[in-house]
Amino acid sequence: MTGKRVSNPQGLPKRVYFSRGWYFYVDLNGKWHKLGKQWNFEAKAKWNELSSGAAIKGSVGDLIDEYLRLVSPTKAPRTHQDHIDQAAWLKKVFGHMPAEALKPSHVARYLDTRCSKDGKPAPVRANREVALLSSVYSWAMRRGLAEMNPCFGVRRNVEKAHPRCPTQEEIEAVNSVAPLVVALTVELAYYTGQRRADLLKLRLSDLTEAGIQITQGKTGAKLLIRWSQGLMDCVNALKAMERPVRGLFLICNRRGQPYTDSGFKAMWGKAMDKALKEGLIQERFHFHDIRAAAITAADEANMDAQGLAGHKSRTMTESYIRSHKVTKTDPAPVTISRRRKPSS
Repeated sequence: MTGKRVSNPQGLPKRVYFSRGWYFYVDLNGKWHKLGKQWNFEAKAKWNELSSGAAIKGSVGDLIDEYLRLVSPTKAPRTHQDHIDQAAWLKKVFGHMPAEALKPSHVARYLDTRCSKDGKPAPVRANREVALLSSVYSWAMRRGLAEMNPCFGVRRNVEKAHPRCPTQEEIEAVNSVAPLVVALTVELAYYTGQRRADLLKLRLSDLTEAGIQITQGKTGAKLLIRWSQGLMDCVNALKAMERPVRGLFLICNRRGQPYTDSGFKAMWGKAMDKALKEGLIQERFHFHDIRAAAITAADEANMDAQGLAGHKSRTMTESYIRSHKVTKTDPAPVTISRRRKPSS
C-alpha cells in the first residue's frame, strides 16, 4: 500500500501517512493502522499507543482541548464559558507538557503561585482551574488516555466563606442611587430569588398568566414563580421602560438587546460604590447575595425555599441558608451586679 505524506507547519511524526482520506501509522513490521480521517486528538492518541505504548497520550493541552470539545459543551452555557476561561490559564502553564509528565507537585505549585493579570494572588481562581484539570484527567482515565490523576491528593487553597446576607434596608439603599433598570432588576431578584444570568435572559414570552417561567442555566431546573402584587408591579415597571416595539427581552437596553453579564455587573458595581461613598451602606455585597436574602426570607416565612432556589434536594437548600443566615438568639439568663467596692 502506498501513501502520500502530508506536510503541515508542525510536521507529522515518523511513519504517519495520509492515503485515500485516512491517516495511517505504519509499524516496524510494515503493517498499516488506521488513525482517523483527521489529524486530531483521537488520531494522535492511537498513534501514541501504537508507536510507543504510552499509557497517557498527547500533551496536557491536547487533553484539555478534547475535553472542551466533547464534554464541556454538555454542561450549562455559563459552566462551559467558565471552562474556556479556566482552560486558557491552565494551557499557558501546562499545555506544552506531555500528559504523563504532569505530577502532583506541579499542581501544588500552581495552586501556590497562581496570580491574576495585575500580579495579585488568585487562590480561589486557582482552585477552580485545578478542579477543571482534575475533571479532564478523570475523563481521560475513563477513556484509557491516562493512568492517574495528578490532582488527586493535592490539597486545594483554603477559601473563606462568604456568608453575606444583605438586609432589605441595605438592598433598598443601593437601589436608591442605582439606574432605574438596575434597581428594578435588583427588585426582581429579591422577589424571585434567581441568579442574575437567568434574569437577564428572560423574554417577554416567559411572562404567562400563571407567573414567570424560568429555566435555570446552572441547574436546568424549570420553575414557575407565581404572581404577587409586588412582583407584578416590578415586571410592569420593567415593561414600561423605553424599548423598541419588537424588543423580546424583559430587561433590555434601548436597542432592545439584553444586557451582557459583564455590562450589567459594571452598572451594579458603580451603584454599590456610590452607596458606600454616600454612607448609605457600611459593607459591600454582591448581586448574588440578593438571592441568598430572598431564599432565607422565604425559609423564615415557612415558604418553599427549596422550590424558589431550584435546588435538587432540601439538604442543598439548608446548607445554602446556613452559610448566609445570621443566627438570632436571646442572651444568657444571668444577672450581673454592677456594684463596685468603694475606693479606699
